[in-house]
Amino acid sequence: MKNYENALADFTEANDENKDFAEAYFNRAITYTKLLDMKKACIDIKKSAQLGYAPSNMHIKSICN
Repeated sequence: MKNYENALADFTEANDENKDFAEAYFNRAITYTKLLDMKKACIDIKKSAQLGYAPSNMHIKSICN
C-alpha cells in the first residue's frame, strides 16, 4: 500500500508506548529505508539489534554502510 507516513506514525507510537519494543524499531527502520532516510534507518536498526531482535543483525551492514 506504500503508506509510509502512516506506518512511521504507527511504529513511533508503538515505540513511545514501549521503549523496548525491538520489532517496532526494526519495522520503522525498514520504512525509513523506503523513504531513503538511511540515517534514521540506521539509528533504529541499531536500537532494534541492541534490544535483541535477531533479524536486525542481518540488515545493519546494508542500512548502516
